[in-house]
Amino acid sequence: MAVVWTATFWSYHRQCPTGSPTRSCNLSEAVDLRLMPADQLYRQGALGHDPEGLVAIIGCLLTMLVGVTAGKILLARGSSSGRRPELQTVNLLLAWSGAVLVLGLLAIQFVPAFKRLWTPSFALLTAVIVVIMLVLGYLLHDQPGPARWSRARDILAQPFVALGRNALLIYFGSYLMIHELLVNGSPTWASRLARMDWPWGHPRITFVLAFVLAWWLLAWLLHRRRIYIHA
Repeated sequence: MAVVWTATFWSYHRQCPTGSPTRSCNLSEAVDLRLMPADQLYRQGALGHDPEGLVAIIGCLLTMLVGVTAGKILLARGSSSGRRPELQTVNLLLAWSGAVLVLGLLAIQFVPAFKRLWTPSFALLTAVIVVIMLVLGYLLHDQPGPARWSRARDILAQPFVALGRNALLIYFGSYLMIHELLVNGSPTWASRLARMDWPWGHPRITFVLAFVLAWWLLAWLLHRRRIYIHA
């Protein structure tokens, strides 16, 4: 799939004047703007692409498939016949991430890593980073160790467990709140908060950190009460 999608991007963008995606010449502009009405597209299609259109979704599927494969490797760790199945699992994950990395580096020679279109090279290279993080988490959290270390890492992992258990709520809730802060008021509430004289740090950085901390705290409280919102 990655090879076919890379070839599709490359063959189309060869026809563009610059040989690479631009606002007026890109695969999303050619596909998404013809499949959907302009008033339903990102900024009514004025930017020449749709980050949630068919083109970007196919790129997201590449990222998802890399993660699905990594997940299957983890799930199969108990069926290994070796003496140290956890070591074999790590080796398989590293081999998989290496293969995806090579494919991503090859893809970037033909198609630039472009987030707005979620190009094949961007999909593969970002997926590699996530798989490496998964390996680190697996080594730090899922491997047997001394009792003290096991208790300590369980405590340290709780904030991340809280976020993961209510990931859907945090994602959509934070998006809706940001949308309201950006569109309501004149000036908007986001502008007012960013311009406030905070007692420490840069106003915008402080606002972002406070926003993230507030949602993290909500996830923690819900986790303590075992309230989880799923699709």
